[in-house]
Amino acid sequence: RPLAGLSPLATPRTRASEVEHPVVSARHFRRQLQPSDTKSLKLLLKHTGAHWHAQHLLHGTAIADTTEILAWVKENNLKQRVDNRFDKTRTIKGFPQCSLGAKPIPGEKDKKGKPKLRYFWGAKQAAVVEQTAYGTVFLYEDVFTAKTADVTTALPTLKALVERWGYRLKKFLADAAYDAFDIYQYVYAKDQPDTTREPAQAYIALNSRGHKRLNRQFSEHGNLMCEADLEMTNGGRWFDKHKGYHRQKFTCPLINQKTKHKCATCPINHEKFQKNGCYRYINLDDQEQLRFNIHRDSEEYNNTFTQRIFVEQAFSSIKEHYDIEMPHVRNLNSVKNIYTIAAILNNIHILQKATSQNTPTPGEGDPQNPGVMRI
Repeated sequence: RPLAGLSPLATPRTRASEVEHPVVSARHFRRQLQPSDTKSLKLLLKHTGAHWHAQHLLHGTAIADTTEILAWVKENNLKQRVDNRFDKTRTIKGFPQCSLGAKPIPGEKDKKGKPKLRYFWGAKQAAVVEQTAYGTVFLYEDVFTAKTADVTTALPTLKALVERWGYRLKKFLADAAYDAFDIYQYVYAKDQPDTTREPAQAYIALNSRGHKRLNRQFSEHGNLMCEADLEMTNGGRWFDKHKGYHRQKFTCPLINQKTKHKCATCPINHEKFQKNGCYRYINLDDQEQLRFNIHRDSEEYNNTFTQRIFVEQAFSSIKEHYDIEMPHVRNLNSVKNIYTIAAILNNIHILQKATSQNTPTPGEGDPQNPGVMRI
């Protein structure tokens, strides 16, 4: 800022020479990112919610996804020769906190029909956004290591947005990576006696997990039926501490699981029959089959699910505008701060656009409507 008493008729050269605190260099800025507290920037991101409410932007439709963040290391430079480039047991000297991640290549599949993967060293940003009349705003975001599964990042970000920030969730959109029981439970507010929030509607793509028959079909003896319409063998039940619910395993009835002896030939010649036979795990706590209660063939679902593209556009926008696809930092805390700052700047830009146009959407932003944040 100019010094006090600076003449308004001063020339630009005079003003530049009398600046009290010049802009810091990019190197000094990156140096300050490492010790900075991430919570302070998260608080700034949260306070933009008050302005969204004032500008009538929030409708309660949250869209979740993740994007990769490339580490600034030589292992990500394919033109440079590196031994054991994608060995996940390695520790990268330039960025010890980064890990090996993989993202499917759109439209490309291997010989088995599975999507081809593109490996990288770095981290990933998990974000929840909402599309408004003026652009896509970031509701919440956080950065995890690249090896963290997408489904694992969903609940921490969603709970922080709903429970700590007071966001009123009405619709939740996500791709097949979020097709998990605990996410459906949270969105539909199942088995949560301590919360008073209203259940929302899930719009999540179905993950087949390699099975052609997805719905549960049981025999008269209570055993699951396989894709060849054979009664499968009960493989036992247990409580999965990692997943947090009871599971039961069913195995191929044509193979003795102890001796691996095949007593007959599979009628449909299932690809897994040549190995140890097909098997299936079911969730015993999901009696309502929440995954299959969504009418994914309906017009209403398809029209709503198309909005999921906005989160991908938001990721591309901040990476392009702020050149942060490969941040020039070498620690995870700096990466977190950079992406939070980018999300804040994105929201401020949208707020400026909404304020300049001054045309709020009628009927939205009411305290009784979803999407209001308590600041």
